[in-house]
Amino acid sequence: MNLHNLFILTSTLFSSSLVVANTESTPIQWSVEDGGNGHWYQLVNADGSWASAQQFASNVGGHLVTITSENERIFLFNLAKDATGNGRCWIGLYQNFNSPDFSEPFGGWEWITGESVTYTYWSEGEPNNLGGEHFAEGSTAAGWWNDQNNDDPHNFCIEWSDDCNGDGIVDYGQILNDEYSDENGNWIPDCCESAEVCDPGEVVQWTEADGGNGHWYQAVYVGTYLTWSEANEIATERGGYLATPVTANENDWIFNNITNHSSFWSCGYGPFIGGVQDVNAPDYSEPDGGWTWVSGETWSYENWTAGAPENCCGGQQHLMYGVGQSDPPSNEWNDVNSTDTNNCFTSYVIEWSADCNSDGIVDFGQLLNGELQDDNNNFIPDQCENPIQWNVEAGGNGHWYECVPHGSELSWSEAAEIAYTKGGYLATLSTEAENNWVRFGILNNTSYWTYDVNGGLNEGPYIGAFNHGKTWQWVDGSEWTYSNWHAGNPGEEGYPAYARFFNYSGSRAWQDNADLPGEPSSSFLIEYDEYPFCISDLNGDYIVDVNDILILLAWWGPCNDCDADIDSNSQVNVDDLLILIGDWGNCY
Repeated sequence: MNLHNLFILTSTLFSSSLVVANTESTPIQWSVEDGGNGHWYQLVNADGSWASAQQFASNVGGHLVTITSENERIFLFNLAKDATGNGRCWIGLYQNFNSPDFSEPFGGWEWITGESVTYTYWSEGEPNNLGGEHFAEGSTAAGWWNDQNNDDPHNFCIEWSDDCNGDGIVDYGQILNDEYSDENGNWIPDCCESAEVCDPGEVVQWTEADGGNGHWYQAVYVGTYLTWSEANEIATERGGYLATPVTANENDWIFNNITNHSSFWSCGYGPFIGGVQDVNAPDYSEPDGGWTWVSGETWSYENWTAGAPENCCGGQQHLMYGVGQSDPPSNEWNDVNSTDTNNCFTSYVIEWSADCNSDGIVDFGQLLNGELQDDNNNFIPDQCENPIQWNVEAGGNGHWYECVPHGSELSWSEAAEIAYTKGGYLATLSTEAENNWVRFGILNNTSYWTYDVNGGLNEGPYIGAFNHGKTWQWVDGSEWTYSNWHAGNPGEEGYPAYARFFNYSGSRAWQDNADLPGEPSSSFLIEYDEYPFCISDLNGDYIVDVNDILILLAWWGPCNDCDADIDSNSQVNVDDLLILIGDWGNCY
């Protein structure tokens, strides 16, 4: 028994007054290529009421057929004319007693789907309400319609028309051909019942040859509504951020090349993008002050729709495409609340721009083509994982940097002690170039950030700046000539305070915190003047233990240029094992 017939059989259990014969037709699509609507139809031979037939159709994800044009009626007549049975079938037309235009026998007729009744094909003298007839049947022999009593047993015709993911294709056919999974058997694609991706758009690069920035972009539609904050979190987890159209050219390119499919639009609203209003910015005011990009880029271009931003109802401090209502797609912007759960908000655009190895090529494209490895699938090239060197060739100082996600909260003082024990110090970002390289070259991994009490991904790693009541200083004694404080920071002097990064989705500037309970962070940034090399720590966890022995044993024997060859003699043997045992324990 195929999947479709299995659910036909199962559905009869929910329609006790309906007896289904084994002569239902094969589901057929009225294809767009043949002038149709893309819907699927099936004639079912049965003995049941109109209500039980509609319940049956609903149980398998459809509805009693709605005939809204002469062409559709002819298509259904050809489908049903050779069917066996009593020659009549229920259709999805019924009389609503509560309709404003209800009257007998012609008033109040409605389609089960809510579609307008603009086309009818009543037989001569029908409807006539003979004996309380409030439901419509069609003749499989002649095609005409008649009103009938609910309890008169009939065949019926099912129609499937739902398109939950907005891709222009009826879901029923996509489930039949296994394009979408339907594990619970309700004929709704599983992706439409969760926030998982149904139809991501193509990943496209805005190439420099085309006047672009070399970044990569993708529009993503999810099967249910989501909030701006949820979309932003998903984008960062995938190694990118909500797209930032910082120029008119970029805005037009994203709109024309990334968001130009109808599946990314609903009710005139399009995808979320990465604009956010910083309430702590010096120029903050409602509704148009303090706007910034999640990437930290300068906010110098705007493309608001008429009347926006408006901060309607308060808290509309995030950005999306679209003008709302029933307007066609627009590349203009609207402000929206970060937690709005509007059923029309179902998509977002991701942008990838990170270049962690400073080779002038966006990492994401190199990951896509296999040029760079990403074995842990965190969208960060393995060669850029901790520790990372700020190369002199790239304008750096040759130092190494490591961001440590501690896994639990710790104070600035505890972080500083761990950094010292490991042979480094909390990072001293004494120039704008160094600070920018760190905040956008290293801190793109969301595991280095935690959510604050307001639900924002704002609490970032500690750095080596402190104030013991007089002036701000660096832990390594570097001269204090540069700072990058977030608006409103630092606070009043006179108490010990320490610095950490703040606001992942915004400027990633600095925030001062007291070294007190309730103020701890969960990550910290270490700087090393030289590579923090621990030759016996083969798995990189800063502990030499049995796990490193297991790695060494796996390489036992001849070995050219492998980490397990600790003494570099092209052999992994007992000599290497003795060195490892000599380094046993913490290894910094």
